[in-house]
Amino acid sequence: MSKMSSSLKEFDNFHSMVCQPKAAQRCVDEFKSKNGCILFMPTSYCSTRNRDDKKSRDIIANYDGSILLNLLSYYALVVASFTGLCTLLGMTDTVEMEEYSGQGDRGVQVWPLEKSNHDISLLARSSKKEPLIRIEDSVFKYMEDHVYRYTTDQKVAKMSLDDSGPKFYLKRKFEYHFRLVSLHVIMVHFSCTYKGHTNLHLVEVYHIKNPFLRFTLGTVFDTMAKLLRHITCGSLKNTKAKNK
Repeated sequence: MSKMSSSLKEFDNFHSMVCQPKAAQRCVDEFKSKNGCILFMPTSYCSTRNRDDKKSRDIIANYDGSILLNLLSYYALVVASFTGLCTLLGMTDTVEMEEYSGQGDRGVQVWPLEKSNHDISLLARSSKKEPLIRIEDSVFKYMEDHVYRYTTDQKVAKMSLDDSGPKFYLKRKFEYHFRLVSLHVIMVHFSCTYKGHTNLHLVEVYHIKNPFLRFTLGTVFDTMAKLLRHITCGSLKNTKAKNK
């Protein structure tokens, strides 16, 4: 029996932080079951724009939650960020919730940029309400590296003469304003098929307008990420040791 894919409504509940455990697990599996890239970044990551590729990758890597996302980390974020409480109190505005269908079921191509879709692509990768929130080209370059890393026989894939590289398609886009904590965020799903391997990627970019809350919640997010990374890496090491 094939796994049931998550519905648009389930993803809405997931991203607005009021998702039930079973549905939340389905949403997590949509990204993790095929090694999708998961990024959760403040708008300050945009400082990568004028940096070289290596420095940009190093900065974005600090916000890579690909191995961290699970039910524990999801509900920890729900509680620590007060976003779940915000939604339950009716203080969350849904700015956008849309599923895109461009080329078959893959969505609208947004990377690499082409003349035919340049304006649409840039618009789709930005917030409708908060001009500081956008997804820069450096993010797609980082996701390209992620795809290469998890593609079988990546050396052959990269050396292929007729290889045009991974293409990313806009699959779904969500945008919310969590008024209780002055948090504005976009959550964008990108599908990618490369060398017969298909996966779904998640990019979240947020901005907290209130300076005090920006510092406080930013510290909470950083601390949670470090703690979860330590726990996850420790668990992976123990698993590898048992399998030897």
